[in-house]
Amino acid sequence: MKRRCKNAKKISSFLLKDYELYFNKYLTIIPSKNGIVPIGVWEINEEDEKILDIYEGYPSLYRKEFISFLLNKNKNEGFIYLMNDLNKNVPPSEEYLNICYEGYKDFNFDKKYIENALKKMKKE
Repeated sequence: MKRRCKNAKKISSFLLKDYELYFNKYLTIIPSKNGIVPIGVWEINEEDEKILDIYEGYPSLYRKEFISFLLNKNKNEGFIYLMNDLNKNVPPSEEYLNICYEGYKDFNFDKKYIENALKKMKKE
């Protein structure tokens, strides 16, 4: 994130309930009853958001959805990118997978979430 968005500030993380990770060449999240996805929270400015929009292929590849979440018992609002087309079932490249692992490492997230998404993909 810091390579793409020079003004981004790492704020915190939280667990988003009722979602799970899903690979479709790239990573996204999908609704899943009783699922949990760790989410990293960044503070960005408008310039960084424009850069992220380009990087994420917004609005064609990904769309933005606004969410509310609690951090330190305070209600916050932010957005997440969600993939538009989930029907391809294409595995991620090794390079992209390493980027995902790096992001999880930056927030000390358990890589089991990524590994579970990969296992689930192989079963489909």
